[in-house]
Amino acid sequence: MKANRPRSATNTLEKLNRLYSSWFAEPLSAITIECIESWKIRRLNTGCAATTVLRDMFTLSSVLSRAVRLDKLTDNPIRRVDKPRIDLRPKVRYLDEQEKSRLRAALHARDAEMRDARGDGDEEATVAFMSPPSAAAVPRTSHNFSSGRPNRNEFSAGPATC
Repeated sequence: MKANRPRSATNTLEKLNRLYSSWFAEPLSAITIECIESWKIRRLNTGCAATTVLRDMFTLSSVLSRAVRLDKLTDNPIRRVDKPRIDLRPKVRYLDEQEKSRLRAALHARDAEMRDARGDGDEEATVAFMSPPSAAAVPRTSHNFSSGRPNRNEFSAGPATC
């Protein structure tokens, strides 16, 4: 099995050269927490996604960890840098009126195509089915209580059980 983006020394060196080339003239001991924090903030402010910045920080961390193992550094400063927050919650967006009407038109066109392909000519039933109900057609209550109050089995304050 072949990976989509195999990690190799060449890829890592290219990424390091692209992202951190301005630091090459400095000794490893000059890479401080403040230096990494300011780099991280600059990257986030230029519009890079938090996951991209985090991935780039991991690339630098691998090099600094190797330097610690080779006794070139006493510790890896990137370990004490706050990682960028990654929002895992999905972005919820609602359609505006123009988008709703375009969606409805596309759905009606698709339904017409499917109906034509089927050879079904009952267009009025499909339109009635696809149209939203009017306020007059929706009853206010769907309960029919003989005593005027709900039965214990009809409403529950707790979670529904099956």
